[in-house]
Amino acid sequence: MELRDIQGDRIVGKRTLPIVLGKEQTEALLGVICAALAVVLVSASINGWVVPLFGYAMLMPVIYAGACLYWYSKKILGHSGLMEAATDQIFIIAGVLVLLVV
Repeated sequence: MELRDIQGDRIVGKRTLPIVLGKEQTEALLGVICAALAVVLVSASINGWVVPLFGYAMLMPVIYAGACLYWYSKKILGHSGLMEAATDQIFIIAGVLVLLVV
């Protein structure tokens, strides 16, 4: 959401990631974070650090977050309510999956 709100606000201030790093570097960083989280979830599931079904289920919100980032970079999701709804869906998907798996 910081990519969309580049100006900053009164609570957080004006030093957001896109301001400090730049838009392209922030998008790359978020992509790396999504990939790293996916690797951690898969390795935790394989090594038994988490219940495998839970670890693999939590991949779905991570993949969706990566998809939202891709859609934003390709201008499929722009500066609209659609972008906010799409990013909020990540939390809803994660919550529903926790309820289903646990």
